[in-house]
Amino acid sequence: MDVGELLRAEIGGEMGTCKLLQEQCGSAFELWLPHKQANHLNLFNNRQQPKKKRKSRTAFTNQQIFELEKRFLYQKYLSPADRDEIAAQLGLSNAQVITWFQNRRAKLKRDMEELKKDVQTVNPLLVAQHHKTFLENVQDLGILKKRPLPNSMDEKS
Repeated sequence: MDVGELLRAEIGGEMGTCKLLQEQCGSAFELWLPHKQANHLNLFNNRQQPKKKRKSRTAFTNQQIFELEKRFLYQKYLSPADRDEIAAQLGLSNAQVITWFQNRRAKLKRDMEELKKDVQTVNPLLVAQHHKTFLENVQDLGILKKRPLPNSMDEKS
């Protein structure tokens, strides 16, 4: 097995092959490898501690949701003082109030974009239907029909 084959096998991630390469090629192996690949030799030795567990999802009560929605109707962004006040009133943390308002603004944005798409889809249909009805009404009224011009001779006779 030549060095190229050994290097290709090493890139596959075999720890035993890495050691074999180091033994056969010595320092030339480490110089040849790009920086990131050389660092991955220590991946198995540097295991990270498991991440901190996330807090479970907060289930807001109906009363809390009602009060938050009521406030959101006229105030989309809260000052720190308003946030403290609402959090204290509802028994929530500042972070929960911040997150609720962020999520609610995102939901409003999504809903507005969907509504805009719906209007753009329906609007051409309504305009086409309206114009058709208007034209039919004009034709029914006879406005577009040619009428004979009154002749001055006919009026005298």
